[in-house]
Amino acid sequence: PCMLDIWTDWAGCDAGDKYQKFRSREILMPAMGDNRHCNHPLNETLGCPIKAKPPSLACDFSEWGEWSDCTATCEGQHFRTR
Repeated sequence: PCMLDIWTDWAGCDAGDKYQKFRSREILMPAMGDNRHCNHPLNETLGCPIKAKPPSLACDFSEWGEWSDCTATCEGQHFRTR
């Protein structure tokens, strides 16, 4: 059988890679004879835990205001705020 190094520490789940974490290891000594291969994974990935969003601030909205005049006579836009 081949000899493998230990897994690296998990990396990821930070600002650079928010969605998955990964780790790897290397083959220290390949399998010998009969053209054998090292049939062990050298890389692993896992999804990152979903972080809870901070509680939102409670907001009170006022009523909608009146619509503004259109910005053009044909196919323009008009707005309202609150």
